[in-house]
Amino acid sequence: MKSKMYTIISTVNNYKFMPGDKNFETQGNRNTKDGVAKDVERMKVLNQEEAMELVTEAGPNINSHYDITHEPWFPEGRTDVAIIQRDAEDGSGYGRTKWYVAYDNGKGVRIEQLSDTGEIHDNCHTWSVEVINGVLTAKVGYGGNEGILERDLSHLGLK
Repeated sequence: MKSKMYTIISTVNNYKFMPGDKNFETQGNRNTKDGVAKDVERMKVLNQEEAMELVTEAGPNINSHYDITHEPWFPEGRTDVAIIQRDAEDGSGYGRTKWYVAYDNGKGVRIEQLSDTGEIHDNCHTWSVEVINGVLTAKVGYGGNEGILERDLSHLGLK
């Protein structure tokens, strides 16, 4: 008997989606394949390691001892798009932060720079990431300021 191979598309909030199963159902209060899960079934899973490597290569890069690429922030219910923060500093006060959107629209992992703090480096943070009306929205703090970074998902080839 030939066994079927399933790819777990998402384990967000402990929901498991297995495409190709004729009896495809989701756990919890999610809809069946005729509802929400149908969209999730087509959603790619962003390779986090590859995305973080691309961000690290893109920089900024000042001093490998102090530079850090943060773990991706995924909006709730999404596995194909995330915000990644990259901090770099020299250890004596000079530094900068860049935020990137990392995504997989079926053509492999890609990144786009969303923002660059320039030469300031004062406790930069990513506060939240969500999708609002088809727009990826990240609330960030930098240099004592707060800001909102946005990218339309259709610009990235995502729904």
